[in-house]
Amino acid sequence: DESTTIYPDVVSYTTCIGAWADGSSRDPNAGRFAEEILMRMYHRNMEARGDGSVAPAPTTRCFNAVLLAYANGRQSGGGKRALELLRFMERLFSEGYTELKPDTYTFNIIMKALLCCGERQASQKAHELLHRMEDSYNKGDTRLKPDLLSYNTVLDAFSKEGDGKSAERLLEQMLNRDDDMAKPNAHSYTAVLTAWSRSKDKTTAVRRAEALFDDIEGRYAAGETAFHADTSVYNALINCWAKSGERKALYRVTQILSLMEELGLKGGDSNVQPNSRTYCAVLDTLANSKNYKAYSLSLEILKRMEDYYSEGYGSVRPCARAYSIVLSTIARSRRKNKAVKAQELLHRMESE
Repeated sequence: DESTTIYPDVVSYTTCIGAWADGSSRDPNAGRFAEEILMRMYHRNMEARGDGSVAPAPTTRCFNAVLLAYANGRQSGGGKRALELLRFMERLFSEGYTELKPDTYTFNIIMKALLCCGERQASQKAHELLHRMEDSYNKGDTRLKPDLLSYNTVLDAFSKEGDGKSAERLLEQMLNRDDDMAKPNAHSYTAVLTAWSRSKDKTTAVRRAEALFDDIEGRYAAGETAFHADTSVYNALINCWAKSGERKALYRVTQILSLMEELGLKGGDSNVQPNSRTYCAVLDTLANSKNYKAYSLSLEILKRMEDYYSEGYGSVRPCARAYSIVLSTIARSRRKNKAVKAQELLHRMESE
């Protein structure tokens, strides 16, 4: 056979860009390499248009893969570059690249890139993108209909910045939407509770967190929603109290833990079973409480973990962090036998 020149087609480019996107969590430079391929594709198409030949043009899928590589790479500047690529994408679409219309997935990835790459004012920029999606959809552009991931990504951005007020306002907006596919789920509520736990106003934070938790349970009891608080929501509420520094914190977190044990372990409701994170958060609260009962209570809670685990509840397996917190609590106590007790606990860790 005579030698022929082989030109890559759109599948070849898309597959190669996709490979960089798939490996982007392990290679922070994946976004840059993926974009280089995309730009080669674009420039070759431009040259082909100029001389009347044919070459594959970039598609929405190609751009989305590059954006995903930037988001998963978590490199500084990745969010800014994602916004620049969106503007470039929109310009090309306006110039006649009909296969380059941004869609919901495009915007979701860009919002993720803003969040994951540490972009300044990430929550504000992500929220602006969400508004653009809502406006476009309301004007008839079904390709930009916000979905649950769209809202949850913005909630995560508010959560990361400790903006409980904005997170709760957006949650209320989700609840009032007619779209059942974008109603809040466990991730949504957990993000709002976490946002409050990171708020500087700790007194307001626990008050709003409790009100939100009551609202979840109230809506479920009234039959307004099929969602009710699960382990992640309970844990987020505990964390909010644990970080509050409130005098009532220790009482409240142990109360919540007892309720989870009653419903999830003894009652058999797997949706609210406590896990190792639950116990660690409670033990942390104990360790920081300076309560004179911290020594005995921490040992008691750790023993409950061990007992439930021995009964077959794998989610409550005592972890190194749990033991370390209890060891720290013992070391800070004024008990005369604390060194002996700490050594006993160390031996229990070694025997696990």
